Amino acid sequence: MTIDEEDSSLVSIVDTVDQDEIDLTNTIPAIFTNKLFVALGPGGIRITFAEQQGDNILPAVRTAVIMQVEDGIALYKTLQGLLEEPEEDFEVIKQALQED
Repeated sequence: MTIDEEDSSLVSIVDTVDQDEIDLTNTIPAIFTNKLFVALGPGGIRITFAEQQGDNILPAVRTAVIMQVEDGIALYKTLQGLLEEPEEDFEVIKQALQED
C-alpha cells in the first residue's frame, strides 16, 4: 500500500504534515506482522511487533517502538478513526458467514 496526497484517510499524529513527509513514509520497507505486545512503563508505551506462524512456534519478533504516552494516545485515536468503517464492514461479513 502506498500513501499519496489524495489519500484522505491519512491521519498524522502531529498537527500538520506536508507532502515531503508523506513521501518519506514510503522510503523504508514494511514488515509483515500479525501479533503485537504492548507494555506501559516509566519511559512510555512500548509496542513490539511479531509474526506468528503457528500455534506451537514462538513468534518471530520483527521490531519494537517506544513512544511517549501522549503519542500512544494519538496513535490509538488515529487507528480508531481509520479502522472504524473497516471494522463495521468486517462485522457485517462475519455475521453473514455465521448465518450460512
